[in-house]
Amino acid sequence: MIQDIFRSIGSIDAIFNATSSFLNNKNCSTILYNDNFLDINCSTLVLSKFFGYLSIIGAGKFIVISNIIAMQSAIGLNPFAVYIELSSYACTVYYNYVHENSISTYGDFVSSCMQNTTIILLMWWFGLGSGSGSKGSEKNNMLSMTHKAIVTFGVIIFCLVLYFCPNEYYPLILSYSIVLNMCSKLPQIYQNYSKKRLGVQSSTAATIAFVSAVIKLL
Repeated sequence: MIQDIFRSIGSIDAIFNATSSFLNNKNCSTILYNDNFLDINCSTLVLSKFFGYLSIIGAGKFIVISNIIAMQSAIGLNPFAVYIELSSYACTVYYNYVHENSISTYGDFVSSCMQNTTIILLMWWFGLGSGSGSKGSEKNNMLSMTHKAIVTFGVIIFCLVLYFCPNEYYPLILSYSIVLNMCSKLPQIYQNYSKKRLGVQSSTAATIAFVSAVIKLL
């Protein structure tokens, strides 16, 4: 069946090579090409890559970004949760980069870094309030210049620590990333529970992130 689909689309070799590049696994492409869809490893890999690339194009975070722009406010977001999450993604990106891994294995983290950076800039610009006041008003709960300066300084220190980290400690970077990622959810969960609202957050974005994470664990 797969062979017939390939023939109807175009060159079998070209499509097979494209599939191998997408999955970064030629053996898995061969298994799927032979209609062996019950192979759990390949099926999981396909789903993982699909949700990974879905994250790369920003299917989740772009919803949050568009909500912030539409509401002229980052209401509902916990800034510390976003900062910690960004540092977690940065650790993962740096670890994979120095090990020269395929971009397909960590491209979703690169995209998440850019999206979280955009969210932070919008959060700094619009504030965390109701969005009913003008920019800069107390109603919008603007983050202070001191807050922004401390965070910026922290980012510089964080980047320097990663850059000058000795090679033998690289595995700790990945472990640190996992711990940070788990911890980043706690401030946001507590805020959502205490205030009983999501604000600009998106349940769709959370679902995509959850499903992608579960598939990667399989």
